[in-house]
Amino acid sequence: QGQKSSKPKDDGITDDHVLMTAAETFGAGVETTSTTLLWILAYLLHHPEVQERVQKELDEHVGSERTVTISDRGQLPYLNSVINEGMRIRPVSPVLIPHTAMTNSSIGGHIVSKGTRVLVNMWSIHHDPDHWDTPDLFKPERFLDQHGQQVTPSSFLPFGAGPRVCVGKSLAILEVFLFLSSLLQRMSFRVPNGAPLPNLQGRLGVVLQPLGIRMDTSAKKVVHEVREVHVVMQHGHRI
Repeated sequence: QGQKSSKPKDDGITDDHVLMTAAETFGAGVETTSTTLLWILAYLLHHPEVQERVQKELDEHVGSERTVTISDRGQLPYLNSVINEGMRIRPVSPVLIPHTAMTNSSIGGHIVSKGTRVLVNMWSIHHDPDHWDTPDLFKPERFLDQHGQQVTPSSFLPFGAGPRVCVGKSLAILEVFLFLSSLLQRMSFRVPNGAPLPNLQGRLGVVLQPLGIRMDTSAKKVVHEVREVHVVMQHGHRI
């Protein structure tokens, strides 16, 4: 009696495939989303006027009597532009994961043979002066048209592009929107007295992370009651 081959079928999905996909979804999603939020907060500490404008937009369209929901997203173009600018100026994955050319092709006049490993330099794309005016400056307005409505430039690709675009794109966008809007609806962030502004160089590990961020938060319960909270953020963790 012959033994059954342990080799999986080429077209079959095994338990290992499901397990690895689930682990990748959680692993890739948690670190990137939290780091994106940290970068945006770091830039808001450098630009308090931007923070105030976001809070004004939230006050006008949501108020303080209810929580922000996904359905509010279309009414908050400036908040969305702040999120986009944060992802542009400090992409958490400056170089996207490698891909392999499946057929002979070319791009920009360069031959790409089948089997060639290809990496996309997202940092270069998001800081190209041919596509972005003063790319090293934090300017959320670059994602708004003259009427204050949101626009998305073709060179804005924080999640990649094409059939291999990040599978968590839709979830990540909604998570960052809900987290950031909820934070700014309830509290303000500022640098503690005597403390330096956050270093915006970052450190590249699994993702590009900001260095230690020190901030004070003012959580307003009612108009005349303000609770002061001192927070220190180090590599994405509260200490």
